[in-house]
Amino acid sequence: MADSEPTRQRAVTLQELTALNDEIRGLVWANVPLDVGLRRVASDLTGRAGQIAGELEKELSRGKTLSEALQSSGAGFPPVYVAVVEAGIQSGRLAAALETVARSTRRLAEARRTIVGALIYPLVVFLIAWQLFMFFVWKIAGALLRFFDDPSVPAARVLDAIVVLRDSMHIWGPGVQIAVLVAFVWWAYRSASASLLEPAAAGGVFGWLPWLGPMVRSYRQAAFAEMLHLLIQHDLPLPRAIRLAADAAGSRQTRQGAEQIASAIERGERLGGCVEHAPGFSPVLEWLLRSAHDMGTLRSALRHAADTYQRRAQRLAVSAQLYMPPLMTLLIGGTVTATYALLTFGVWISLLNQMANW
Repeated sequence: MADSEPTRQRAVTLQELTALNDEIRGLVWANVPLDVGLRRVASDLTGRAGQIAGELEKELSRGKTLSEALQSSGAGFPPVYVAVVEAGIQSGRLAAALETVARSTRRLAEARRTIVGALIYPLVVFLIAWQLFMFFVWKIAGALLRFFDDPSVPAARVLDAIVVLRDSMHIWGPGVQIAVLVAFVWWAYRSASASLLEPAAAGGVFGWLPWLGPMVRSYRQAAFAEMLHLLIQHDLPLPRAIRLAADAAGSRQTRQGAEQIASAIERGERLGGCVEHAPGFSPVLEWLLRSAHDMGTLRSALRHAADTYQRRAQRLAVSAQLYMPPLMTLLIGGTVTATYALLTFGVWISLLNQMANW
């Protein structure tokens, strides 16, 4: 019990999940019994990933399925990952299901590295500029204010407000820097968690960023289409397959829409008629599902939808890697530089205009 306690204290990270998923996928492809293979993996992997593999091996040796072992291991695997594994087991294509997760985790990890790298330089620029602003408040603003004869001049009013801030600078000066650093560290920590596979977490971390929000949504639609294709390919009843695929996609809206569609099919309605008003499905996926007249057409449509959304997500990921660093540098660094330049040179120009009128 003492050895397993660390794995119960915090959720698995994205890096750990990627390593474990790749190992499990390799064992499945090689037809190695998972309990035997994970015992070897536990000794090969270092750190917490090895401990988690050992926990999974113990659960599997007790006769549990892989999805049950993931839930009871205490490592905090994301529910969407457990759903993907369950869908893979139900379809008899566990390796293919794990490959879907591998693609998503790799792209999310790459996106995270891109954003962290894109934010470091603007963060340094901001901290340096903030130090210069504090020096301006402490030493320069009061000296410049004495040169203004007319206190109603806009520059004099700005300087007067800045001088008032000087008395509390020991609070807000370092406080702002600490808050920015804490926010950056919190974001970096949050984005390293495997919970990033969950739509709500991914939306909170990446949704506000250009390219990355649409990328996450495209991966979610691709995961639903690919899982549903795998499930119906192995003759699972369509309502059951739709529910499992929606669980694997992870979106609450998609699950609601899938439940609505599955219930309608169980009542005897056709798939094309009940998809139209279901929430959580993109227009393209909705159109493809409506146009399917038989299971063969549906499998082909789902395969096409999965490929389409995978390509779209990959294009968005590449665009983020290319354009995000200069965009963040321009946005944050440029704004800070322009603000500081306006404050310094604006006051100086106003002072020169006053001197010219003497």
